[in-house]
Amino acid sequence: MSGFTDTSIQIAATGVRIIYSVPADNLLELAGDPGKASPSSALPVVYLERVKGGWQVEASGERCLLSQALSRTLEAVGSHQYQFTFVRPAGMRELSIRYSLFFEKWPDHENFVRVFMAGQRQRMRFTAEQPTLSIPVADLLRQWGSSLASGFFDSDPNHRFSLDAQAPDNPVPGIQEVQPSLGRLQLSQVDPGFVSLGVKHIFAGFDHVLFIVGLVMLARRGRELLALVTAFTVAHAVTMALSTLGILRLDPNWTEPMIALTIVYIGVENLLALYRARDAGTHPRRSAHWRRIGLVFVFGLIHGVGFSYVLREMGLREDLLGALLYFNAGVELGQIGIIAVTLPALLLWDRARWGRHFSVAVSAAVTLIGAALLVTRL
Repeated sequence: MSGFTDTSIQIAATGVRIIYSVPADNLLELAGDPGKASPSSALPVVYLERVKGGWQVEASGERCLLSQALSRTLEAVGSHQYQFTFVRPAGMRELSIRYSLFFEKWPDHENFVRVFMAGQRQRMRFTAEQPTLSIPVADLLRQWGSSLASGFFDSDPNHRFSLDAQAPDNPVPGIQEVQPSLGRLQLSQVDPGFVSLGVKHIFAGFDHVLFIVGLVMLARRGRELLALVTAFTVAHAVTMALSTLGILRLDPNWTEPMIALTIVYIGVENLLALYRARDAGTHPRRSAHWRRIGLVFVFGLIHGVGFSYVLREMGLREDLLGALLYFNAGVELGQIGIIAVTLPALLLWDRARWGRHFSVAVSAAVTLIGAALLVTRL
């Protein structure tokens, strides 16, 4: 579960429209006991009332009336999406929008938001510390010399909702999905919080941390470490981009066990290299390092798909390329942080008499934890 969600908010003369995308797995937390999930729990309508209760809109101090609530599944990214349309009361000089989902379960939960009003776009994030968005509508319109649009625009920045033609006495809302669009790359329009999101993801993803630690165990020379890290970085950047943009689609039920398997392999190879070096009386670093650059590249391709799931589950459409670049930068910063902490420690214990034994212990721990992850994911 990512703990991150995405929202676009349109403000028009008629009221407010909220389109909220959330990973389907996260919604299990709203149903009480995730262990008691039933087949119906995969349907977005099951959570409609709970999700609706997590949003509150007030205009000029008066509660706005919810006139429409739609739900749908984003099949390609394993998420659900909700559209709420609020009708404003008389006057909308000031607007207050409050979001209150998931903060009790995940205090560090973040909801990335884009607000569209009078031809302008702004970004913000709902957090546990900032769950309310206050907008001085009248002052902003006067400052911009603009007026609110008469209605909501048809094409939502994330995924478009539309109404299918139905008999007048029985209108049924239908939904049409559009594929992600790159558009123009304008990094100034992208929330820089995607960088911190990438950093958080690399550290929260315990499997990625284990893999990187295992990766640097036998590669302490600068040139060797650079080769390994470069191979891993290039590979995961490629597949993360392809997966996020929907060009490459792999089921997490396959990808996640494969990531665990890469951890097991790295740990076992470290142990074998240390064992051979003990018998030969040499240091294992060079012989154990160069022959696995190709494998590390392949493993990076697998990890890149795993990295992409956060952005995919958020259902992003607007500024997708910019968000991808920022997120990837955060992943790289997190990776550098892990190496910066791990490498000095490795160099220190390498000089100690017990250094080889400690390397064996760490490699064994990486192997066992990776095996445990593999079993649980299978």
